[in-house]
Amino acid sequence: MRCVGLISRETGAVVKCEATFTGHTGPVWSLTLASDYNTLISGSSDTTVKVWDIASGKCKTTLRGHEGIVHGVGVNGNQIVSGSSDRMIKVWDMQSGKCLRTLEQQDNTVCSVIVAEGFVFTGSFGEIKVWDREYNLVDTLRGHNHWVRALCVSNRMLFTGSYNIIKVYDIRNAFQCTATIRVRLSLARSFVRGCFSRDRFRCTVAVFMRLLWAEAACWLAPTRT
Repeated sequence: MRCVGLISRETGAVVKCEATFTGHTGPVWSLTLASDYNTLISGSSDTTVKVWDIASGKCKTTLRGHEGIVHGVGVNGNQIVSGSSDRMIKVWDMQSGKCLRTLEQQDNTVCSVIVAEGFVFTGSFGEIKVWDREYNLVDTLRGHNHWVRALCVSNRMLFTGSYNIIKVYDIRNAFQCTATIRVRLSLARSFVRGCFSRDRFRCTVAVFMRLLWAEAACWLAPTRT
């Protein structure tokens, strides 16, 4: 992992490189923070998940068990949820590093994970699966026609991003799709990457979104579904 930048809450600007975490032997595909904000979790193409102490920059635990790229990681209490190109979703104990369970094999690569609002969301090709905190499947949201590579939750709305499309689902209303935003590919990627900053970074995301909308509002063509 190359560098973690310190982000200004006031301006959204990168102030400085705060730390460099070294240990993965392949590209890092996913990051998330534990609720204490002192622990960073990373998923990599080297098939591992690493748990880092932010203060020291040292790896506390390496989780092994996936057989493909770890595209998504999320935190559910004291557990880590990881999704991979091996089509597996694994649940780990954050302290011991033990794999607690593997959810039923998925149909496709699991390419995004987020835990929010009492649910675990996992994105794959053309769909998002919704699990409760005990990992029971609650719903499957369909409508995308490509890989759902990014997920974001804010104000009880689930934002999902794939090729040229962002869909918005209302968590309070049985996950009904309330909007579809069609964008150019280059813009969709930037927009989605911004949303991928977890809900814990609302202030940073809000600044990013304001700048993005100001720059590219003329490119957006929202259509209601």
